[in-house]
Parts: sequence; structure tokens; C-alpha cells
Amino acid sequence: MTETNIRRDLEETCQGVVKDLEEIGKAEGEELSEKIEKFLEGVLEIQRIQSLVNGKWETQDYIFLVGYGGPNIWIDGSEKAVKGSWLPEKVEISFTQLALEGYKRIAEYLDEIYPSD
Repeated sequence: MTETNIRRDLEETCQGVVKDLEEIGKAEGEELSEKIEKFLEGVLEIQRIQSLVNGKWETQDYIFLVGYGGPNIWIDGSEKAVKGSWLPEKVEISFTQLALEGYKRIAEYLDEIYPSD
């Protein structure tokens, strides 16, 4: 596979993840919970970024590993982007407003299920 094809495939994969986040951003009610749970079933690893503020841990952001081993794909909440790496190529696609809403809904869901305190 050429580097051009690798980059194109990587971009398409990352765009697909952005679209998944947008679908969560559009969902309402019972559909929202179902979409979040389905999304989380496909997550390989969750990193929770926290800060100690006045003696209490507060969640700042999350990083979700959604693909590993060729390519590696992750959602970086602190940088508001979907990132991909398939050496030698790297791609970063910023969240759309709707994808950001989807990410925030997933974060709120996790914060509710796994409180910081």
C-alpha cells in the first residue's frame, strides 16, 4: 500500500469516527443512551484525565482508543480531535460542533456512571 493510500484510508477512518460522534450529538432520549452504550462497546481503552482541585478529583477530559494495530485511532477530548496513526502517516481531524456535542454527551454519561469522588 502506498503512503497516499494509507493517508486516504486513515483520513476516511477518522472521518467515520467523527460521524459516529455526530450521530450521538444528534440523538435524543432512549436513542441517545443506546448510541452511547453501543459506542462504548467498541472502545478498546478509556483514559480519564483528572486534576486534584481543593482536595477533590475532577475529570477534565477523556481519551478513547477506538482502533489499534493498523491503524491506531483515538478520540482526544482535550484536543477536541480524532487522531490516527498508521506509520508513516498521521492524521488529526478536529471535531465538528455536532461531534463535540456527541463527545460531551459520552463524557457526561461516564461522569454519571463513574463519579470522580
